[in-house]
Amino acid sequence: MLVQGEKIFPETRFAEWLDLKDRSEKTKKEYLYYLRKLGDFNQTNVDALLSRFKNRVCRAAIKNYRKFLLRNRVETNLTPDQIVLIQDVDVPEVSNKAKRKKPEVITKEEVELILDAFDRESHKIMLLLTYRCALRISELFSISKRSFYFEAWKKDMSKNGILKVKGKGGKIDTILVKPHIMLRVLRFINTSYKPETFDPSAPLFSFISPARWRTILSRASKKAIGRHINPHLLRHSYATYLLEQGWDIKRIQVFLRHEDISSTQVYVQVSKKQLSEDYQNID
Repeated sequence: MLVQGEKIFPETRFAEWLDLKDRSEKTKKEYLYYLRKLGDFNQTNVDALLSRFKNRVCRAAIKNYRKFLLRNRVETNLTPDQIVLIQDVDVPEVSNKAKRKKPEVITKEEVELILDAFDRESHKIMLLLTYRCALRISELFSISKRSFYFEAWKKDMSKNGILKVKGKGGKIDTILVKPHIMLRVLRFINTSYKPETFDPSAPLFSFISPARWRTILSRASKKAIGRHINPHLLRHSYATYLLEQGWDIKRIQVFLRHEDISSTQVYVQVSKKQLSEDYQNID
């Protein structure tokens, strides 16, 4: 169990939160290992733990646990004083902290190869929505039939549809969906669910867990392109694709639902190679 003052949090709840953040099983295991040794979340305990374990994984575990506590403050029943104390805990940089890497990406053609490697239509749709709508894994698993504006779209099925998702911090955002994907989702719903038992407000992909989806995606990508990918890499990849298609950073920021444009700026760096190749062809 993880402890914060007199409040006890099940490890499974924190592990589920890490699942939504697309953390690997190895990372979850390491985070829980360090946090079991932390005790109450205060400056004294944090300093003692970091003094004992001088590595970036321990530091990341502490930072992620703090985010978990603060972003689930209602569920964790934190008092205003506890919130202030948690926010004020200083987690210093560690000497062997790895340099931040640029996001890796895959091409649109590689995405299509992975799509062909799936056997089930449900998995194909999950891939298409994640990639073409640049969805976070939490957004994907919050989608229901009612998230799609099907009735408005049916008035002109040649146009983009609209998908409503719950983004970071519970913020509701709308996303454009290509017509062929809207049609594919609608057909999937109509052929996969019985009308008399189907709840249009229930999560559309409740038949699979986030952890299982990551495993299936990883296996398909290894089979199709010889490398492991995770759901968030699909989001990175589509952002980079949009940049290479001429979209400016501001438009990509809106599409990705980034509140801070600094989160979007990283994609400029990703496309430096493409810029070099293009410039080579200029006289």
